[in-house]
Amino acid sequence: MFGYAARRVITKNTSRRDTILTSESESDGWYIDAPTAWLNVHPPLGRGIFCVLTAGGKKDDYKFTESGERETGFPLLVATANRSYFRDQEGAIRSHESSQRDEVTKFSEAPLDLEVFIPPGNFKRVMQLPGSIRYPISTRLRFRWKMLTDSYPVRFRP
Repeated sequence: MFGYAARRVITKNTSRRDTILTSESESDGWYIDAPTAWLNVHPPLGRGIFCVLTAGGKKDDYKFTESGERETGFPLLVATANRSYFRDQEGAIRSHESSQRDEVTKFSEAPLDLEVFIPPGNFKRVMQLPGSIRYPISTRLRFRWKMLTDSYPVRFRP
């Protein structure tokens, strides 16, 4: 693809509550390997950490199974199908399906124009978009702190 050798990676995920299947998804994608320089700056992710919150002394039982190599390159074509299961008001099990397809249609290794990274002259950071949900106070304070540290020289940043 685009002059590079591509690898196909198929990823399947299922989620169960007790013994009942609640959701499943499958992604079928084609990936090209990332350049060595990229991998030095962004090394592949290892196994993750999973935190469990409990309430009322109950917790779900989690089981993770992995086989094969994870994708470490750049996705050029990925098709994903999702299905979730739920009980309706009558108690019958119903399902909802959705799908998504992401495809790179143009690929270039040419350098980007530096002006792409300069915000427009009338750019203004806002706390929230008009009509959007109001952020919790902790998030708003973090935004304010970020705005404050961005407005001072580097030597005052934490």
